[in-house]
Amino acid sequence: MQSLYLNPFRIYILIGIVGVLGILSGLNLPISLYPNSSKPTIYVGGSYGNLTSEQFVNSYANNLERLLKSIKTKNLSIDKMESTYKRSNFDIKIEFSWGSDPKEALKEVETILYREAANYPKEIRDFIHANYWSNSSGFIAISFFSPDRDLDQLYEVLEPAFAPHLKSIEDANNINLWNPDKKEIRIIPDPTTMASLGLVPADIFRALSIATQSYNGGQLRVGDESFLLQMPASLQSIEELNFVTIIGSMNKKINLGQIAKIEYSISESSQRMFKTNGNKSLILFADPKTGGNLKKMAEDTKVMVSNVMKNVPSDIQYRLLVDPSEFIRQAVSNVMKEVFLAAGLAVLVLFVFIGNFKNTITAAIEIPISMIISFVLMRMSDMNLNLISLGGLALSAGMNVDASVVVLENIFRHFEMNNKNLSAQQKLNMIVQAVREVWKPIIGATLASLVVFLPLAITRDLTQAVLGDLALAVVYSHGVSAIVALLLVPTIRYHILKRSKKIEAL
Repeated sequence: MQSLYLNPFRIYILIGIVGVLGILSGLNLPISLYPNSSKPTIYVGGSYGNLTSEQFVNSYANNLERLLKSIKTKNLSIDKMESTYKRSNFDIKIEFSWGSDPKEALKEVETILYREAANYPKEIRDFIHANYWSNSSGFIAISFFSPDRDLDQLYEVLEPAFAPHLKSIEDANNINLWNPDKKEIRIIPDPTTMASLGLVPADIFRALSIATQSYNGGQLRVGDESFLLQMPASLQSIEELNFVTIIGSMNKKINLGQIAKIEYSISESSQRMFKTNGNKSLILFADPKTGGNLKKMAEDTKVMVSNVMKNVPSDIQYRLLVDPSEFIRQAVSNVMKEVFLAAGLAVLVLFVFIGNFKNTITAAIEIPISMIISFVLMRMSDMNLNLISLGGLALSAGMNVDASVVVLENIFRHFEMNNKNLSAQQKLNMIVQAVREVWKPIIGATLASLVVFLPLAITRDLTQAVLGDLALAVVYSHGVSAIVALLLVPTIRYHILKRSKKIEAL
């Protein structure tokens, strides 16, 4: 200990380096309303291709559901699974238990899904997907509207304008421009007619693939310039679908309109409609990645939208419907004020009882330093700044001065017993002796305080989601405060007393 206190700048440099790491960690911690611990939900979906819902369920879905229900690892278990089979597409909702790792849950689901999908027909395999969603993660929603355009016209203008920029939002998991009037073409074959002609759904799919396929016609060179020749698909309109040729038995040619009903209407997935200022609206939705910075995602999305809207017709307007960044900013700001208030009250109480500004600052410096250093541990634990973790820091603010007060009190007790003039070496020996007498009780008292919070930090399920971050924040901050009290506080006192002849008692 003597070698550390004798060269105080070593301690200052060490604390300074760790403090800088803490500041950098704090600036890079994701900011959200709630802790990362959640009840993750994975959505699996897709279309049936050429099959009916009943055929898909019997051929593929039953086995897929069985495999998904069997997911169980050390850190994962499924609470509930619901399946919905509509006329042309399906959705499987998988709810995992509280505290499950969303990344691991999504990976396990994708492993099973894509392994099974490898055996599906291409027209089904290409539309299979799995996505993560958390009800506590938050999202941003922005509406776009125009009094002069319908939704399809709006979409034709905005979709190509936004498409190149959507992937630039790094913290976004899903971000897309949604058109409630999105149309879809449904082809409903007549089973009786198809059976009489010896046709199967694959024959229709093959004919449609040929009719909608365009071809590369090579390049045309004119001087130093070259032009790509593209042969358009033969199918140019919805009406022409009726005349798509299908080859039946005995090479008989049949038009698609003779064996199937063709419908063009709003998609089954578009079941909601939004209005802004009385006008139907497109909606831009974005939700964050697992552990992503919701506040940054929302702010980046707003900047991107603002830049894109500068280049679209003036009749198109937009409005923020849900902006989590503003609410998070206000909520975090309010909690930060409580942290400073708690620290300020602790310092005020110290000053009232100590009565000496210099000694008060020596003890109180432990509060901000322990909080800053705890950001490093929070970063290593994949925590984020949220109402719960900041509440833990506020709770620990008053506790963090305990060790410093004990160290200071014992140092001054030794000096009061020796009021004569002391050399620098004698002062150092006295400080070291004072710290040696109290370091074990300080560590023991700190551990006794942390034992109360450790069970909350290591629990699972709902308790971990609600109080886990609070407990960890207290453990990190209060634990660091004991180390700071034993290293930094005696060093500062020695540095002050070394240059002072007068001993300032508590």
